[in-house]
Amino acid sequence: MGVTLIKQMAAGEAPPPMEISVEQYHEMIRRGILPECAPIELIDGLLVWKDRSAQGADPMSHDPRHALAISRFQRLEASVLPHGCFLRIQLPVTLSDTSEPEPDIAVVKGSPEDYANHHPGPADLMAAIEVAISSLQFDRTTKQQKYASASIRQLRGASYRGGPVCSANRLSGGPNHPTGVRCCPCHRG
Repeated sequence: MGVTLIKQMAAGEAPPPMEISVEQYHEMIRRGILPECAPIELIDGLLVWKDRSAQGADPMSHDPRHALAISRFQRLEASVLPHGCFLRIQLPVTLSDTSEPEPDIAVVKGSPEDYANHHPGPADLMAAIEVAISSLQFDRTTKQQKYASASIRQLRGASYRGGPVCSANRLSGGPNHPTGVRCCPCHRG
């Protein structure tokens, strides 16, 4: 969409975009309309590019600091396994009929084989983790709202201004959430 069209829609001067469902999104992938591994998420019925880039860089690039944070979070796998959970890395989770984000890390109940025919939904997720560099504002607003409305606890690691900054936001939860996800591997030491 062009900037002019977006501004016109925001001002109520143009018709709204047509939302698509998760089912339609999956069909677009099955038919090759969207490449299967494209960094695209469905948020509120709209296709949105995932941004893993450095601030000001091409959104299609992958910032090495983002990759480092993901690698560090992968070390948590051992702490969630005893709780009957596993980690899904940058894979879809279905939050509603119109939202299927791809959190950088999802702590999911059960085993990977439990999801051979569907993506995990809100009842399956213990936590969704977003590593934010250039997408910090989007992750703190739109995505946080999506996870909260689905009653999912979220731990978000943010890395910007040359150093790691991490914060944990408890959006929901209870005694069934594994304690290992409270650890923030972004900090050195």
